[in-house]
Amino acid sequence: TLGKGDELVLLPRIEGMFTGGDLTLRDLSVSSGGAASPVWRLPAVREGTTTNASDGNPITAAGKPVWRLDQLWPADQHIIAAHYKPLVWSGTEWVAAAHGHGGQPGVRVADGAFIAGIRGAWTGVDGQQQRTAALVFIAPRTGIYRVRGAARCKPWEGEAKTFPLVLLKKDTQRAAEIRRIEVPRDDAPVPFDVEVELSDGHELLLLPLIPHWHNAGTVRIEGVEVSTK
Repeated sequence: TLGKGDELVLLPRIEGMFTGGDLTLRDLSVSSGGAASPVWRLPAVREGTTTNASDGNPITAAGKPVWRLDQLWPADQHIIAAHYKPLVWSGTEWVAAAHGHGGQPGVRVADGAFIAGIRGAWTGVDGQQQRTAALVFIAPRTGIYRVRGAARCKPWEGEAKTFPLVLLKKDTQRAAEIRRIEVPRDDAPVPFDVEVELSDGHELLLLPLIPHWHNAGTVRIEGVEVSTK
């Protein structure tokens, strides 16, 4: 408990002679009065437990599913709720159980970020659809949610100038687009900050798209933070 004018000091200590190093404090926050509003972030790392299965997806918090890694297939109608299916664990990353191409979509959760290898439509390949994946937040209760973060894209094939990141609100039937952000190909971070009202169990989707033929790349969504008012 601090009174007016009191100070809170965080003082690192190093025990022993001839010892030194760097200390980094991340996500430090201080609040006062009453219970703090919950904040949901991705874990630093998320791996599966069984190959070719979705065990560990969704990711839970306080016993409830909060984050899910989904494939979108078919990808030409991203407003259809039934087109989103959980990715499975390959042993090294989260992948599609079917309808993948060249290893895409392939997703990792590393350093607290969603990192997805995705691919646009390819001539003559399985319906000529893009191979992409979504980061899904599952609302644990009804409320107004704020989602913040930054997206960046680093293509390895194709010449598209920008790639859209689409934010959608999804119920059991449909996904409605609420924001579309164009992410440049130069790997520069593009921040986003969006508010949306969600009912208990409804979902907020962060969906990178490559609507361009014969393009492929890595999309990174980092610093993702969801909070309630």
